[in-house]
Amino acid sequence: QRLPRKCAYSPATDRILIAPRETFRSDEAFTRVLLHEMTHSTGHPSALARELDTRFGSPSYAEEELVAELGSLFLSADLGIQSTIWRASSTRTTSPICNLG
Repeated sequence: QRLPRKCAYSPATDRILIAPRETFRSDEAFTRVLLHEMTHSTGHPSALARELDTRFGSPSYAEEELVAELGSLFLSADLGIQSTIWRASSTRTTSPICNLG
């Protein structure tokens, strides 16, 4: 059984909070979540200064989550990280990312 994961980006402190690697099912899962939170960090006022609304359910919160998901997806593709489903249907071979910590 896996422990609950707590991951977030804190705009107030400009820090990424992420659960220990061993709480994730794989290096891929850990990396995708980390990339998601790293994408949030690009919205900080010292970077792109996106509105980082933390009110769950608000339109700007939904937009920011979409930005982070797409950022994670594109960064994962650039790094050659593919989901298990994608890898099973792909003829392209990739090397898994490991030993991240």
